[in-house]
Amino acid sequence: MHLVRDRRSALDDILSKHVLLPVIRAEYGMVLQAGKIYLIVENTTLTVEDGLLKVKERDSLPINSSVNILFNSLADDFREKAIVIILSGGGDDGLKGAEKIEEMGGMVLVQDPFSAEVTGMPYSVIRGNHAAAILKPAALARLINNLV
Repeated sequence: MHLVRDRRSALDDILSKHVLLPVIRAEYGMVLQAGKIYLIVENTTLTVEDGLLKVKERDSLPINSSVNILFNSLADDFREKAIVIILSGGGDDGLKGAEKIEEMGGMVLVQDPFSAEVTGMPYSVIRGNHAAAILKPAALARLINNLV
């Protein structure tokens, strides 16, 4: 819902009320920094190259592949240091990117579908057998905290 082409996403406002970290709408050329949450904004795709965010206008295809695009770039840039989380969402965006993260030695974590409002994305990665862990969001947060 937050990546609809023609409407400003409110996800940054929503997340800011529930996390202690700063939530930032990604802009071209930003340097990735620890302790911040970067959001893909509406009608764009986001990649990472040499630790810099690259924001580009989305193509005209009706299927949104923003998660796969981001995960593929993270796999290339961070290789075995990449950690990604698939949360509640529809469709299978993220599956191909999760495969590449795993192939490059990174880690794929997935929200337990029983705790997800929309289960398409979590189930697609689980069915593809690419999840290192399947946990509820609070447990995912604890795991990430322990890993980093």
